[in-house]
Amino acid sequence: MTINNLISPDPFSRISSSLKKILLKGDVFFDVHCHVFNYRDVPDTFLGIRIPQNVRILSFLEDILHRFNGKTDKDKYSRLAYFVNFFKTRTSTEITEKLLKYYPYKNIVLCPLMIDMAPGIKGRVIDDFQIQVEKIRALRADFPDNILPFIALDPNNPNMTENFYKVFKTKSEHKFFGVKIYPSLGYLPSHPLLMEIFKVCEEKRIPITAHCSGAIVSSSKKIIKNVQGLNETQDGSFSEYMASKNFRKKQEYADFFNHPNNWKSVLYKYPELKLNLAHFGGDDAWKDFSNGSKKNNWVETILRLMSQYKNVYSDFSYTFYNSDYSNSLKELLSEKPDIANRVLFGSDYYMIAIEGNFSELLENFTSIIGPEFMKKIAFENPRNFLFS
Repeated sequence: MTINNLISPDPFSRISSSLKKILLKGDVFFDVHCHVFNYRDVPDTFLGIRIPQNVRILSFLEDILHRFNGKTDKDKYSRLAYFVNFFKTRTSTEITEKLLKYYPYKNIVLCPLMIDMAPGIKGRVIDDFQIQVEKIRALRADFPDNILPFIALDPNNPNMTENFYKVFKTKSEHKFFGVKIYPSLGYLPSHPLLMEIFKVCEEKRIPITAHCSGAIVSSSKKIIKNVQGLNETQDGSFSEYMASKNFRKKQEYADFFNHPNNWKSVLYKYPELKLNLAHFGGDDAWKDFSNGSKKNNWVETILRLMSQYKNVYSDFSYTFYNSDYSNSLKELLSEKPDIANRVLFGSDYYMIAIEGNFSELLENFTSIIGPEFMKKIAFENPRNFLFS
């Protein structure tokens, strides 16, 4: 028996028996994009500056940020303080419990997305990736009805392929459910090692969520040598790309590695792949899209991919903090019923804390989008993406 045969093509085989019963009974609310990592899981320079990896120092920093403008707790410094409050949380269980309380639904399923930052970012990491994987396993054991974890894969991690098979072939009820890709850490999605894994994901109906917006987090390497992958030629075919790239700004990492066009070669080879292009292009793309500028816009590129491939989805995570973008999304859903069937709700919790109070942001978005579309993007579409 080959190792691929140890992975079931049935998504329901990757969830607990109790969650199966819940899904069969009725409505389930899905947040397909959230995070539960803390200061122990990331390099201390992952935001471009050195962040203390000590709870007492982080608590002191949180207090200073709140006091910076004592007249309000909604200024940009206080919002950053709320981010620090989550970041210093001792366990992913605490973060999960907080998020679950925000949603006024009986049955809630969260998809925590891991990020394997160490291969692309210099700095000290307290808990290495294997420890992080075990912590997520434990989290799923604690929340068998609420957690569908996505493991981060980075081809620059020499253990990537082994990590993938380890979390999907196990007979344990607490196996992982999907895969997370974060290209701006220094790789193209068409990297040959990832292409081998995507072949398995297509065959076994394992969903992929890929960061597809700007690069708040990016590789700390200014020169990335021998970037491997496939490059689209002028006649629409694909050729092997291997060259060194020089980067000066975070946006340059995003423009090169995160661009939705990079997925054309992947989808050409694996057209049935279940793919969520997360953030739907992100802030800058939605700003232009909302203002009517659609030429070379990432939102438009993603829409074309969605029209061409039936299993391409996109979540509106983080971006929902902006009312203008949310109104534009509602117009899009109203005008394009086929696209409306493949837009997903994601919070990007707790990263969204930087933009304001999560309860207020969520309430405002829900009010704008309306109950009909909210049911579609948070109940119906995610279920199809995850389990169809």
